Amino acid sequence: MTKNQENLTKSRDTHQVEDKPKRRQFSPEYKKKILTELEQTQGKRGAVGEILRREGLYATQVATWK
Repeated sequence: MTKNQENLTKSRDTHQVEDKPKRRQFSPEYKKKILTELEQTQGKRGAVGEILRREGLYATQVATWK
C-alpha cells in the first residue's frame, strides 16, 4: 500500500456520518417573518421562489404554516 492510499484510508475512517439528520425547527417569529415577506412580494414575478431558495424552504412547508 502506498503512502497516499494509507492517508486516504485514514481520512475515510475519521469522517463519521450521523445516522439520522436533525430536523430543522422554526420559531413562530421566524414563520411570521417569512409569511409577511411572502405576502409583500405577491404580484412580483419570481419573488416567492427567490425567498424560498434563499431560506431553504419548500412551498408546501410554508403552506402548512398558513
